[in-house]
Order: sequence, then C-alpha cells, then structure tokens
Amino acid sequence: MSKGFPQTLLDGFETLDKRTLATLRSTKQLGSFFKHLSEIQKEYLSKMGTLCTTFKQKKLPLLDFTVQAAMSALVTEMEGVFMCQNPFVEQLIALSKEVDTFVKEREKKQKLLMHNAHKITKDWKTQLDTLKKTKENYVKLTKDANAQQTAFTKKEADGTLKAKAKTDAETKLQQAKDKAKAAEDKYTEVLGKSNEMQAAHYETEQPNALREFQQFEEERITFVKDTIIKYVKNMDAIKLPEKWDKTMQNINSGANSISVAGDISSWCEQNATGVSVPEPILFESWDGTTKSVGSPSIRSSKPSDPAPAPASTTPLFKRSSEATSEEAPKPKRDNTPAATAAVVPGSNPFDDDEPAATPAAETTEKPKENSEDTQESGDSEGTRAQALYDYTPTNDKEMAISEGDVLFITEQDDSGWWYARMGDKEGFVPAEYVKLL
Repeated sequence: MSKGFPQTLLDGFETLDKRTLATLRSTKQLGSFFKHLSEIQKEYLSKMGTLCTTFKQKKLPLLDFTVQAAMSALVTEMEGVFMCQNPFVEQLIALSKEVDTFVKEREKKQKLLMHNAHKITKDWKTQLDTLKKTKENYVKLTKDANAQQTAFTKKEADGTLKAKAKTDAETKLQQAKDKAKAAEDKYTEVLGKSNEMQAAHYETEQPNALREFQQFEEERITFVKDTIIKYVKNMDAIKLPEKWDKTMQNINSGANSISVAGDISSWCEQNATGVSVPEPILFESWDGTTKSVGSPSIRSSKPSDPAPAPASTTPLFKRSSEATSEEAPKPKRDNTPAATAAVVPGSNPFDDDEPAATPAAETTEKPKENSEDTQESGDSEGTRAQALYDYTPTNDKEMAISEGDVLFITEQDDSGWWYARMGDKEGFVPAEYVKLL
C-alpha cells in the first residue's frame, strides 16, 4: 500500500507550502493556454470569415461559368467549416474560465490550510519553549538549594554556627528547598502536559492536517485530468480531418494515463521528511539523569562524583558499636531543615521521608565476595550492600570500594555519605555508589 502525506511528511508543512503554491501556478498556466488558444482560434476564424465574405462580394471578370461555380462552392464550403468551429472557440473560453475559477478558489483554500498548519506548529513550539524555561528554573533553584545545604552541613559539622545564625540559615535553607520543590512540581506538570500535546500533535493534529493537504492535491490533479478530457470531447464534436482524430486520441490517452495516487505516492517518496512519532519526553533531572514522569531515575552510566565527605575531625555520627556511655547517643532524625540531607545525584533532594531499605532485585551475576565477608562477627552488623562502581577515597575518612564488593552499611545519613565496614576496613562511602541487598 502506497504511503501518503500523513505517513511521510510529518513536520513537512513548509515543503507542502512550496509544492501547493507551485502546482497551483502550473494549473493556472493550463487555463492561460486555453485562453490564448481560444483567442488565436477566434482571430483565425474571424479573418477567414472576412476573407470568404470579401471574396464572395467581388465580381470576378471573364470567368467561365463552371470555374466560377467551382470557386463559389470552395468559398461556401470553407465558410461552413469555419462557422462550425465557432462553438469550439466558445468552449475553449469556457474551459479557460473554469480553470481560473478553480485556481482562485484553491488559492483561498491553500492559505487556510497553511494557516491551520502554522497554528498547530506554533502552539507546539510555544509549549516546548515553556517546557525549556520551566526546566531551566527547576535546575537553577535545585542547584541553589543543594549548594546551600552543602554549605550548611559543613558549617554545622565544623561547629561554627551559633544558635541565631543556625536558625537563620535553617530558615533560608528551607525557603530555598521549598522553591526548588515547587519548581520541580511545576516542571513535572508542564512535562506531563507537553507529552500530551506531543502525542496529539504527531498522532492526530498533524496527520489530520496532512490528510487535508493530500485531498487538496488529489482534487487538483483530478481537475486537470478532467479538463483535458473535456477539451478532447469538445474537439471530437467538430468534423476534423483524420490527422486531427489521431492527435485527439493521443491527447486523450495522455489525460487518461494521469494517476492521482501514483503522482502522490511518487512525490511522497522523493520528499519524505523521515520524521516519525517521537517517544515521550523524559524528565531531565538537575544532575543529568533522566526518567519518565512517575518512574524512578534511569541511569545510562556511572553517577557523577559526589560532594566530598564531611571534613571534620569528628564524624557527623558514631557507629553504634563505638558509642560509650559517656558519649552522646547517636543523633536522631528530626524534621528541621538542618536534618535534611544534601542533594545527591539521582535522588529527590527534597523528600523528607526516610526511604525504606528495600532489597534490590536479584541479578543473574553473583556478587563478588571479599575474603573478609566470611567473618561472622562485626561484619554482620549493619545492612548488607554491594558496590555499584569503583570509588577512590579523597581523604582518610573515606573507604575505597570496587565494583562488586560486598560491604555492610552501619549508618545511613542524608548527607549522601554512608558509614560502611568491609572486613577490617571502614569509612565513608558515597550512597549513590552502593545498593542495599
């Protein structure tokens, strides 16, 4: 089955604009041809009629009776031939007017089609611009909030924040996070609407408009075919020499060979845009990861390097095995801005709910076991996890891990750094580089 405009010309309205204007001009030339032909024919018949009339009015001297009779018959018969062609001239004029009327009506229709095409294209481009601006605002506000969170966490760890300064910083941080969360919600909303508009644009609006363009061209081609056939029929009504019969047969054969579907299909093959219905637009997170709306982040590669682990000489929290009666108990999570973690790649930086440690789906590849993992005591403390990527420490507070290592998470903190133990080694590891088992 041949493909038409809806299947081959998505995003091809500009190409169709040029085509339809050009084909209307060529159709108009057909009407001009008939008009000039009628004018020439009319002038020819007028002159031939004048010639015959003038000849008949002349009194020719010294003509033999039979010669005079023969010449008179010649003029009379020729005059009759010319007279019978007068209706044909009128038919040519009528054909010319039909073509002109058709073209004028089609020019109006072409403008309307392009107006509708430009409107749906403009609406879609406007939505894309809105989506772009909304995304840029979300990224900016989220990065700003992340920077404030990192700075606050560092100062809090250093113990340099006094009570009033801490309260002010917490207030500003919460405001920044609220703005970022609102921007993310708006981005999600606009993205959802954009995907709805995209589906409608490529699956309904454009195909419908392209279908109207195809019908427009099919009607024009059919009109040209019928007009030429009508010209032949008009000529057949006139008694013409055998040579003219052959000429009319050739013209008629050419008109009947016009294939509306064939011409449309051939042009589509030569001018196809190659555009198909696009996939839904993904949510582009501030850290470069993507996800579909309502689904978890989709990673195509290793996450970006996390922010450095806390540089204070005293860890932000103690492992339970190291706590003593003299030491303060392990910090409890609260709902103040200070307790909210710094943003980490691939997670929602403004979700105040502690995520449950759900077992990861089992993989077909068996995790790499460390010799230290065979120790029953000590390593069994905490939550078992597996390293997703290699990580090289940047200070003595961090622990090196390799992809596939099995370790135990003894403390999970919202800063994006978890305290882990692996055999006789322990230290901070980036949360994004491990998965809980």
